Amino acid sequence: MKAAVADEPNATTALRQTGWLAVVDTADRSAMSLQIGVLSPGDMPQVARGPQAELLFDGFLFDVPELSKELGLSPDAPEAQIALRAWARWGDECFGHLRGHFAILVLDLTGPRLLAARDQLGMHPLFYAEAGSSLVLASQVDALFRHPGVPRTPNRAVLAERLCHRYIAPEETAFEAIRRIPGGSVFAARPGARRVTRYWDPAPPDRPLAWASEDELEHFDEIFERAVRRCTRMGQPGVFLSGGLDSIAVAAFAADLSAQAGVARPLALSLAFPHPECAEEDMQRDIANGLGMDQEMIPLDVAAGRPGLLRAALAESASWSFPLCTPWTPAYRHLGLRGHARGCRTILTGRGGDERLALSLSCAADMIRDLDVSGLWDHLRGQMKSYRLSRLKIIRTTLWTFGARPLFSGMVDYVAHDWWRRRRLERFRAATPPWLSPDPSLKRELDARVETLLSPAWPPDGFHAHDIRSALTHPLTAAEFEESHELARRVGVRIVHPFWDVDLVNLLFRVPPTLACRDGAASKSLIRQPMEKRFPGFGLRQQKKVMATNYFISLLQAQSGAAWTALGGTPALGALGVVDPAAVQGLMNTWTHGAVPVTAGNVWSIMNVESWLRGHVTA
Repeated sequence: MKAAVADEPNATTALRQTGWLAVVDTADRSAMSLQIGVLSPGDMPQVARGPQAELLFDGFLFDVPELSKELGLSPDAPEAQIALRAWARWGDECFGHLRGHFAILVLDLTGPRLLAARDQLGMHPLFYAEAGSSLVLASQVDALFRHPGVPRTPNRAVLAERLCHRYIAPEETAFEAIRRIPGGSVFAARPGARRVTRYWDPAPPDRPLAWASEDELEHFDEIFERAVRRCTRMGQPGVFLSGGLDSIAVAAFAADLSAQAGVARPLALSLAFPHPECAEEDMQRDIANGLGMDQEMIPLDVAAGRPGLLRAALAESASWSFPLCTPWTPAYRHLGLRGHARGCRTILTGRGGDERLALSLSCAADMIRDLDVSGLWDHLRGQMKSYRLSRLKIIRTTLWTFGARPLFSGMVDYVAHDWWRRRRLERFRAATPPWLSPDPSLKRELDARVETLLSPAWPPDGFHAHDIRSALTHPLTAAEFEESHELARRVGVRIVHPFWDVDLVNLLFRVPPTLACRDGAASKSLIRQPMEKRFPGFGLRQQKKVMATNYFISLLQAQSGAAWTALGGTPALGALGVVDPAAVQGLMNTWTHGAVPVTAGNVWSIMNVESWLRGHVTA
């Protein structure tokens, strides 16, 4: 294993001049060599060597003192040395014993073979590309392009599907040559052979889901506290504090742990949204004051900057490895930088609470199938207590959209499988916007790929279990984690998500619907009940989910005209044959003259992907 600092690249931004690059020569069947290129001196990953393996470690581990002791190492052992000792003890199963955000390469000298693994949830990125007989790996997509054998050709199908909000394969990226190693997976490479396998899965698809018992759920508080403790041990913490239950819970546990340790309490970092439907300033201030936390409260327009949030997001997207998932990213980067200036080295978020604590809507189909009237009634009441929607819409969505309709589809599929499959495919294809994929070859490719979107008409373990399994491997989940990682890199802190703690996920994935919505309780009862006791009189029992949808639509209506004029159309997407520029211009003209809000997602996606593409095709 050799390391070298690469020459200064000619990149359009300094942020894309960083990272490391690992190149593995797989041509020699008797030996494999690995070389590390570092794009700037400060980006050298940790390296450890042993008699049977060499290991590269990028990221960070939780529970370092405890794990070091278990492995017979000193408490301050480097993480690469810990990972190497773990591999020596547990072999290929070692990755499942580690907790943290990491990418690990193991060059097994006895094989020869290379193992490349990401942490269980995929918080730390890891990508690879084939370049002749070489395998090129990096934790940043742009670093891979430093190898002359890795082309920058955009993946037209992925970009087109992004524009119509389809997400096909978690391994694919926005570039044809570059593949993603999924979270919880290990990529094994030998001369002439490649294989990706999952080493961790809280709900393996080859066996029934083992639902958690009430006794197991009694341990929720201690598991969640451990998840927060892991995050607060990595340096002075801050908390992205909204007025929602998830971030409130994270802030409360983090403040308590700081008080117990006799150290400074976390800094509350809050954005003030101007729209009445998502304004939470009073709650944010009350919670911070109640926890004795100092607070940075920044108005969204200040955090977005002078050009406005939309143009700031488009400019930001141009330099990221994948089009932004959310337009709020520039505001959170500003907020994170403010926290960094105030001494924060770690920022905790409430992210994952919606996915882990809230019940999947599809459980309604399981309840109707099982004739569980009591459970369905509790679920329906819970939805009414949790969301700011009309009762009629909640009833229709629960009983039909996520209840009877999936069952009807399953019954029709059972009776007329081939016909119903064709009908479902036709509906997917008919939903493709008319301005998308004017190139016939791309259109045929998209039509063929639609088949992978068909979920089982009648999942063996039920619709709820299928949904929670799918959440782990969904391509959008991977993209959002990578976006969080890149945001942390640009801010200069670690951004961590206690609700996505591996051990907590192992429990929450198995919470049965009958316990999650008992007695018609509002969603997230596992965390809502302790927070109600902690903050009596704050209205947390009745608190409903805050949605920023209408504010986002109003923001687009106010800012998209100037942003679209500055962008000047979609020449980059048009040149690839991904969109018809004239048809897109017509869509934008309709939007700017007061189109209905349903086109808002298309307006953002078109400008976002066009801006990203220009930043990479011309880079």
